[in-house]
Amino acid sequence: NRALTVMRSMHLSVGPQMPSGKDPHWFMDERMGEFNEHMRYAFRTGHQGTMDETGPMWHGGEGEGDFNMCPHVSYVPRKPEPVCALFNDICDSMSRVLVKLEFEKGAKYHQELKYMDSTGTYSAAMPTRLAEPFAHSNAAVYGDSRFGSVKAAYWVWKEHKTHTAFDIKTATALFPRKHLVRLCPKEHGSIVVMTANIDGLTLYAFGQRRGPAVHTFLSTYGTFVKEIPHRYPKVTSRADAPWTTPSICNKITAAQPGIDAINRQLFDQLGLEYTFTTR
Repeated sequence: NRALTVMRSMHLSVGPQMPSGKDPHWFMDERMGEFNEHMRYAFRTGHQGTMDETGPMWHGGEGEGDFNMCPHVSYVPRKPEPVCALFNDICDSMSRVLVKLEFEKGAKYHQELKYMDSTGTYSAAMPTRLAEPFAHSNAAVYGDSRFGSVKAAYWVWKEHKTHTAFDIKTATALFPRKHLVRLCPKEHGSIVVMTANIDGLTLYAFGQRRGPAVHTFLSTYGTFVKEIPHRYPKVTSRADAPWTTPSICNKITAAQPGIDAINRQLFDQLGLEYTFTTR
């Protein structure tokens, strides 16, 4: 079928038989493992990466032990197709090339995954695994609220020496979201920054008011990056100042579409939708 044809053209080897133990994820694990290993040698990542999740819709059955079923189906209300087979992935933001992906297997399999013993939480271990292609490359990795947390930022740096910038909405443990919202001035575009240090790593928690809401972010390399200096215009009063944004916010905003725009095309090209045979 087309999936195997694509895999052969990428020089990926796929085992024809289910291995002993009847691992319900063997079909995805083998192909994604081969793909991730292939990309590790075939593609050199740049200085920015973007984490995201992808949910190809699923209209078949869910269950283990049957090749015609998906071992784990996720429900994500905000997705165009809420009932889906969920993948976590990371791409090179500059070239929009997908460099690593993994299948969401469900909570019962979390303890078997890499970095779970060291981080202690899935929310930190998963971003740490995805960031591996950017390890020790002086790169910065961006992620939305699904991936962002203080623990994730800390462990990505500790394991890979890779900087991160996250949009923080719900993972507020150890993160001063309430204080940022309270301290942020009422003027549109106002910014408030707080810092902390964990084992030599400086964390920057900052919020920006956009209308009535305060959007909060977490960064390990400041709010102003070297490539785009941030300068306030010369004005006579604060009231006359236009809405200005820290360059890190611009970086996050620019990086996000890099994976969204190409996700469906990449999954179609890889033939991954054919790893789940619908009924």
